[in-house]
Amino acid sequence: MVRIKLVLELSYVGTRYVGWQPQTSSEKPSTKNEETHAFRARSNSRSPPRHKNGLEFPDGVGQLSVQEVVDNAVSQVFSESEELKALVKGLPSGMVSSGRTDRGVHAQSMLAYCNCHTKGKVDMEKLDSAAGRLPQLLGKHLMSDVKCHAAGWMTDLSFCTRSGGLKTYSYYILEAPAEHCDASELPDCQSLSDVTWVLEGEAKQLDVDAMQRAAALLVGVNDFALLSTVPFGTKDTRREVCRAEVRTKNHVCFALSGVCYKSHCGAVLPSKCPICTEMKQTDMRETPSKIGTHTRLIVVSVTGMGFLRHMVRRIVGLLVDVGRGCAPEVRVTELFQAAAASRVGPDSPGPAAVAAAERHMPARAPRAPAHGLWLERVEVDSCEDSWVGPWGPLGHAPA
Repeated sequence: MVRIKLVLELSYVGTRYVGWQPQTSSEKPSTKNEETHAFRARSNSRSPPRHKNGLEFPDGVGQLSVQEVVDNAVSQVFSESEELKALVKGLPSGMVSSGRTDRGVHAQSMLAYCNCHTKGKVDMEKLDSAAGRLPQLLGKHLMSDVKCHAAGWMTDLSFCTRSGGLKTYSYYILEAPAEHCDASELPDCQSLSDVTWVLEGEAKQLDVDAMQRAAALLVGVNDFALLSTVPFGTKDTRREVCRAEVRTKNHVCFALSGVCYKSHCGAVLPSKCPICTEMKQTDMRETPSKIGTHTRLIVVSVTGMGFLRHMVRRIVGLLVDVGRGCAPEVRVTELFQAAAASRVGPDSPGPAAVAAAERHMPARAPRAPAHGLWLERVEVDSCEDSWVGPWGPLGHAPA
């Protein structure tokens, strides 16, 4: 018997979830959450009964985590598949991920992995064949807003515990200027409101060039205490940002949400999007959105070795203030310097001095809402050890 890792590449829309990781609560199940707690009870069973795909959460937002949904689907598939039963002993266990997302945050490409034990000698040919069918099998049990793109096996168990990988987050901002966004045009905005931050009623367009210049100041090792939600003096808040950019995009397909953004058209169905379907424009019976010609999709992308809680959302909040002209570009540097002056460490002032300094520190950067944030990809620290799925290198994320 040999222990191996099952590795899944997932994407999901986090609108209905508490985040990737389950949240603990001492509260007793309430009547309106009975469906959620029943789902959790089934997911803890050795042979959980099948649940309806696309289960609706109470009151529109549930208490489930993405991890619970994936874990439950994996358990059901391994309980039902005779092929997997012949290769793997028992059910997979210890589901973890290469990153964590908070409530309402989405993922375009996240790795999740769990422990499996083979029966006897490892037969990689049969295991790979079974892995090729896993995405389709899991799709029958996953929620409609969670998808498995590929599956594979790893015998190098250290792959799943390395901390040297880069993570890239992208934040999507949809501009709808005031003069072009009235009540009759609002549905065009709302169809993208779960996956982007819709800025409605803005007096003028954001200054993307100023936002990019401010973003360039993020690169390097800096103290992000004032660009996070971490309490002052509780941990080392220095982090390294390798890349940061602000750009506009003409097309993004949010496939799991069933909507695309296309410049000059606004929100369109993927089946009607000429880029997604590779159809010629002349073949489309497409009516441009009223606000589509006036909207603009701005993407803020940040790549780093590690992130503090709400760090990317506060970065975006500050950059939007810069784009509005409410904050100077150098505010980024000012926040870094203020945080560094009160840092706790061997050569820094003690907690009492930090508390005193905090009273005179500038306010933290504003925090952008969660629903515009996407974990775009996770990169393993060594190219030689990178896990490559059957489609090619990781990071198939939508354009």
